[in-house]
Amino acid sequence: MAIVIKNPTTPYVGPIPVGMTEGATIHVRGTTELHHSGFLISLQCGSSTDPRSDCALAFTPRFSEQQVGRNSLQNGCWGLEESHGSVTFRLGENVDMSIVVHAGYYTVKTYTQVPNWRC
Repeated sequence: MAIVIKNPTTPYVGPIPVGMTEGATIHVRGTTELHHSGFLISLQCGSSTDPRSDCALAFTPRFSEQQVGRNSLQNGCWGLEESHGSVTFRLGENVDMSIVVHAGYYTVKTYTQVPNWRC
């Protein structure tokens, strides 16, 4: 059964209702803002900011670089960022993507044919 969080305030900080068990899918929809150079989806392991909670996945499309950064934070240290691949999103357009949890990694799927809706 899908649990939907509609129109959250941004940044959304809260639990992921499906949890982070293997096979869980997190579906994200939104609209990129014209005045931003990218956006961040951060799957943190808690809500602490000082010290910052570990971050299982930081997914960062950067429009100015036409790159997507992927990284994780463990014990206050960022890992080696992966940044291969290109940005499939456009400024001011809709974003529709899924993050699937696997044992030890994530699969990120982006959908390019998104209807003209606003969140």
